[in-house]
Amino acid sequence: MARAAQSLLSRQDGAIINLASMLSQIADAAVPAYRASKTGVPGLTRALAHAWGRDGVRVNAVAPGHHRTDMTRPIWQSPVGAGRIEARTAVGRRESAGDQVGAVIFLASLAAAYVPGACLEVEGGSRPAIRWRASRAAVSPPTAPAVPPPAQRRPSRLR
Repeated sequence: MARAAQSLLSRQDGAIINLASMLSQIADAAVPAYRASKTGVPGLTRALAHAWGRDGVRVNAVAPGHHRTDMTRPIWQSPVGAGRIEARTAVGRRESAGDQVGAVIFLASLAAAYVPGACLEVEGGSRPAIRWRASRAAVSPPTAPAVPPPAQRRPSRLR
């Protein structure tokens, strides 16, 4: 990337678009090495946007959702896994490579001249559903009443 940026910096013109992941925005224990690698991309994108912005180089990123890759093949081959992913998206369908095109064209164009360091999530609206599901699973029902019955309360010292 640095070599490509040198030519852009010398021309004082251009756009770099990094590839992040929706998983870089969600805390979860699944695939920790992949998450760690993708979590660094938005930070690198913001840092380079700040470093090179005054030289006319825009640095941004796109963050796809559940895309078909070798890593996700077992999920997509399972009717249950594919169905869960489709059910999570606001648009109700699988993501395709073409879904990223609009975001990339925008970030590469002069329409994004005042958009440095952005990480556009192009994930069909699935992140809110994943976040909600994860937070719901983390909350367990209380085993005891949150407020003790009146007979068990201690007297207040603030009277």
